[in-house]
Amino acid sequence: MKCSSCSVFLAALAAADSTFIIGVLLTYVNDNLHAILTTDLSCQFLIFITYSASFLSVWFIVGFTCERYIAIRFPLKRAIMCSVGREKIVVLVFTLFACFLYNFSFWTTIASASDDKIQCTYRVEYFGFLHVATWIDTCIAMVIPFLTITCVNSLVVRRLLVSTKKTAALRRSRSENQKAEMQPSLRLSSHRRYKDGQSVGMGRTKVSIFSLAWFGGIRKFVRDAVVIDAVTPIP
Repeated sequence: MKCSSCSVFLAALAAADSTFIIGVLLTYVNDNLHAILTTDLSCQFLIFITYSASFLSVWFIVGFTCERYIAIRFPLKRAIMCSVGREKIVVLVFTLFACFLYNFSFWTTIASASDDKIQCTYRVEYFGFLHVATWIDTCIAMVIPFLTITCVNSLVVRRLLVSTKKTAALRRSRSENQKAEMQPSLRLSSHRRYKDGQSVGMGRTKVSIFSLAWFGGIRKFVRDAVVIDAVTPIP
């Protein structure tokens, strides 16, 4: 994990998901098994960590997706733009923003007794504010992340398609260049074989002529010697 460029986002995402699951588990236990949230502070803290963890989980996924796009779009600058230090800063900024955004749970949530049970609920005087806060939370924790992830993933897919087309075109170009380079070589080798054949043929012809001339000279020499022997009188 430490060697991966996205290790910080993955570790932060795992922590946020685990925190949210713990909050949901505590809520289930309090509502169905045993009342463990019996004070205002416990209810306020539970609502705060649940909202914050859900917000951070979504935006850590957004950060991870953007980091992957940068790695694909700018591979040479990825080590600088997506360093571990920068990712830690982004995670810290997200966390501080979530703490600031959802601190209203500490002054809008109370523990209230209902049907012989103590449950976490909101203060009635803040109903209008919580209605607006719910819509804002829906936009920044659901709509905006969804649109951002969709756009970034679309850019990633587009970049991969363009890269695939460029790779295929480069392969075709290399194949055509190799074929173009092979054709002169084939013609040159054929020409060389033809010239070699001509040289061999001419060499053989020269050898044959030389052999015939040599043997012809010998035969003439022998014939002349025989003739001289025949004409020369015996003393």
